[in-house]
Amino acid sequence: MHVNSVQLTLSQRATVLIQTRLRTRQAYQEFFQARIGPVLNFDAGRRVTLIGGYYFTAQHYPALKTSQWVDHNRYFGGASVRLVNRGAWKVDWRNLIERFQDTPKGDYTRFRMSRRRGQDQARLDGHSHDGRALRSKQGDGPDWRNCGQTIESGTDHGDWL
Repeated sequence: MHVNSVQLTLSQRATVLIQTRLRTRQAYQEFFQARIGPVLNFDAGRRVTLIGGYYFTAQHYPALKTSQWVDHNRYFGGASVRLVNRGAWKVDWRNLIERFQDTPKGDYTRFRMSRRRGQDQARLDGHSHDGRALRSKQGDGPDWRNCGQTIESGTDHGDWL
């Protein structure tokens, strides 16, 4: 994944991150996704940050018969809470609700819970662990499905979305 970001400070409590992402598969040989959009972060208190944003995405779907490239929209909002902030160690918990529109699967909503723990990059190597539990709702039905859980480990680039 290739991420480029520009952060704009709106006030002491609010920033906007303009982000582009390019995703590849098979050791960078196959380009399959590009997205761009703003992410607003608002410091709502000592430990709480409110988050809202939008991504426009163009994605390659090789399984589709009609068009292999599909554009879709993703709107999201939620909050991040700093649970631990002791010296170099941080633990954050984030909940987001995401709405996907115009995807090959149709419109759907996803709820994302993330936990991130790590060390301050300025003091240590910035290593972090990110655990996500995803639940998704397709269409207007009442049932939510479990999308599984992912555990990621690596250098913390400050990007969760």
